[in-house]
Amino acid sequence: MKKPLVTAIITTYNRNSATVKRALDSVVKQSYENMEILLINDCPENRELAQEIKELADSYTGKVRYIEMPENSGACAARNLGISNSSGEFVAFLDDDDEWLENKISMQIKYFDDDSTGMVYCNTYARYENKNKLVIRERHRMPEGCVYPYLFERNFISSTSFPMIRKSAIMQEKGFNTEMQSLQDLELWLRITRNWRVRYIHEPLGIYYFYDGERISKHTERRTAAYEIIYAQHEKYLEDNPKIMASYERTGMTFYVNAGDFKRAYGHLKKAVLTDPLSIGKNLFCTAKFIIRLFVRPKIL
Repeated sequence: MKKPLVTAIITTYNRNSATVKRALDSVVKQSYENMEILLINDCPENRELAQEIKELADSYTGKVRYIEMPENSGACAARNLGISNSSGEFVAFLDDDDEWLENKISMQIKYFDDDSTGMVYCNTYARYENKNKLVIRERHRMPEGCVYPYLFERNFISSTSFPMIRKSAIMQEKGFNTEMQSLQDLELWLRITRNWRVRYIHEPLGIYYFYDGERISKHTERRTAAYEIIYAQHEKYLEDNPKIMASYERTGMTFYVNAGDFKRAYGHLKKAVLTDPLSIGKNLFCTAKFIIRLFVRPKIL
C-alpha cells in the first residue's frame, strides 16, 4: 500500500543560507520517503541573498522546489502560497531557523488513524542561544481529541514548525489569516480544532530555536490587537462557556500588562474573577502576576 504524500513547506525571509540549509537538511533526511519539499522565499530585499538561497535549493538535485513570492507579504502569505502549490494529502510547515528530527514525519503519519483527525502535534526540544544543550519543552502530556476549549488558556500546540495537518482541514479554513500580525498560529489552530480531532505525540520530534532578541517583550501592541480579533471571532462560544471565557480573560490580562496598558489589563483580570469566581487558585495567581508586573518589566514574551 502506497504511503500518502506529505508536503513540507519551509518559509524563509532574509535568513542566512547556513541556517536555511540546516532546516532543509532536517527535511531532506526524513526517514519518511513519500514527500515533496517546497522552499518559499518571501521576496527579500537582498537580491544577492535570494540568489544564494535559490542556488542552495537547486543543490539538492530536484528534491527541493524553490518558489519566490512576487513581493514581500509576510510568513502567513508565504505559507498559503506553499499550500496552494502543494500536492500532498498532509502538509507540515517549518520555519527557516527550526529543524525536525529525522523520524518526525514517519511518527506523525501513523497518528492519522481516522478521517476525523485533522492535526497531529508533538513535543519538541528547545535550544536557547549561547546554551549548548537541548531542553524538553513539555514535561507533561498535552491535550488530545477536542482541544478547542483548552487553546483559549494557552497555545500548547505552539509554533507552526511542528504540527502535521490534513490538507483538507486547512483548506476548509482557507489557510492562514494574512491580516493577523501576531498569534497567527493560534488563530488558525482555533479554527481547525472547532471541527477536527487532534492527536499528540509526547516524544520530542523537532528543535525550536530561541534567540536573545525574542526574549525581550516586542510587538506587544500587535499581540493585544490579535487577541481582540480572536475574541471577536469566538465571542459567542466564549459567552456560552464562562470558565473558558475566564481563561481567555486571564490571557488578555497578561498580554495587556506586557504592553504596559494596566487599565485594560485590570479590566480583563476583573472580568475573569467575576466570570469564574470559584477558580480561586488561578485568580490569585493571575492577580499576583498583575501586581508584580506593575513593578517589574516582563522579560519573556
